[in-house]
Formats: sequence, C-alpha cells, structure tokens
Amino acid sequence: MEKRIPVHMDGRKVYDIVMEQSFSQLKEELRGMNLEGRKICVVTDSNVAPLYLEEVERIASACCRKTEHFIFPAGEENKNLNTVKDLYETLILKKFDRHDYLLALGGGVVGDLCGFAAATYLRGISFIQVPTTLLSQV
Repeated sequence: MEKRIPVHMDGRKVYDIVMEQSFSQLKEELRGMNLEGRKICVVTDSNVAPLYLEEVERIASACCRKTEHFIFPAGEENKNLNTVKDLYETLILKKFDRHDYLLALGGGVVGDLCGFAAATYLRGISFIQVPTTLLSQV
C-alpha cells in the first residue's frame, strides 16, 4: 500500500516521499530516477547491514552501473567527522563523482551522517533516503 507525498519548493515539485512497508517498489522508484550510468554507494550501519543490505544492493544493482557500500559501527557516538572522513575516503577510492548517488539505508544516525556527506562531498551529490525506523521516517 504505497503512499506518495510530493515535496515542492518555489512552486515546483522537487521529489516525492514514498512510503512502503517493504522494498517491493524500490526497483521501480530507482528506475524512475534514470540511474543507468551512475554508481550508488549504500551507506548503512552494523545493525542494519545484516538485515537489509544484501536485498537493497541487489535491487539497486539492477538500476545503476555499479553498487558499492559503506558500513560503519552502529550508535550515536559514530555520527562524527571521523566516520564522514572514512566515507569520503571510500567514495574517493571508488571514484564517485558528482553524478553518482549516496543511499542512506537505516535509522536517524545513518540518515544524518549520509545526508551530511552527500551535501559536502564534491560540493554536493545526490542522496536517497531509505529509512528503516519510524523515527528516521519522521
């Protein structure tokens, strides 16, 4: 049961918030973003990775050129610049550029850390949020 909420800025639609109870529509949503020639780095933590990373990477890999991942230790104490530095290093070594995407898979710490990295890596790259907790959805 999908629910879609359009987000507007300055009178024009910028993106949709899509609410689903599973990853069943993720492939269609990613395909609609025209990611064929781009890379996606799935950013997640050590709690979420064993639960969902494999499935999300499989779905994403069908929609883009290449999929990578970055896993950091779970916990609020890891939402810091050292973790961001490690993510930057991964992105640099994997040759991510401004046309590629970060995908935050997880709760609030993952979303905050990934969003900050997306906003600051190469003066900003695209970012997809896939929240896995009620709090991170809000």
